[in-house]
Amino acid sequence: MQTQTIYSALVNRRKTHPATGRVEKHHIVPKSLGGSDHKSNLVSLTPREHYVAHRLLAKMHGGPMWAALAFMSRGAVNSAAGVVVPSRVYALAKQKDAEWRVDRYKGEGNPFYGKTFTEEQLVKLRGKRVSVEGKNNPNYGVHDEDRNAIISFVISYNPRAVTVDDTVQRRIDSQYQITDELRRLNKFYSFSAAARAKAETRDYTGVNNPNHGNGAAISGEKNPMYGRKHGASTKAKIAAKAARKLTCPHCGKVANIGNAKRWHFGNCKQAT
Repeated sequence: MQTQTIYSALVNRRKTHPATGRVEKHHIVPKSLGGSDHKSNLVSLTPREHYVAHRLLAKMHGGPMWAALAFMSRGAVNSAAGVVVPSRVYALAKQKDAEWRVDRYKGEGNPFYGKTFTEEQLVKLRGKRVSVEGKNNPNYGVHDEDRNAIISFVISYNPRAVTVDDTVQRRIDSQYQITDELRRLNKFYSFSAAARAKAETRDYTGVNNPNHGNGAAISGEKNPMYGRKHGASTKAKIAAKAARKLTCPHCGKVANIGNAKRWHFGNCKQAT
């Protein structure tokens, strides 16, 4: 119900306060759920709002809505153009889309259910594929300078071999018997023997998880921001913080502050 409320609020706001800049047309009731192309069923959203709207629809209706979300999450499409999708959201959308397709097309849902190929079709399938060379190629005679330039670059590109001189590092590792496994367990074994034993045997599942029940504890009216909105200055501060870039000292990658703290620095794969 809360998801429906948020979705309705987003749509109604953009009906009365049209978005500026780049906008994308969104079907309020998706066509796969019976919606039409009538202007009363269309609203202009920013690319980010368009993606958020489809995330809400996927949560509400599931099924083909997960397929639409997975398609939009790929990045190289015209819907939600330029929106950076977190990897965990993309993975969830692909998983839900796959689950829906498996359920949708199994058994009688499969368009080929109960059918068989004719002998003529089998002969054709087993035979040699039709050649697409020369005039059989759909691009035969088509001239596209940009495409040809890209193809030429790909064909002629010769990547440089890069080597790293790790002589000193290997000498140190050999002298002190340092292995990759030792590096991985370095933090864990810095604890006392009692702390390690406790960590190895403790069960963190279900009610034993320190965060168990926290979601329900701050949902709905229990949320301190329930019914409230951030002011313009607060939004500006949040946006400024989100836009900050940090450079990982281990791998040198530049990322926004959220991803940098989550995947780099102490958590970086190249951290020793």
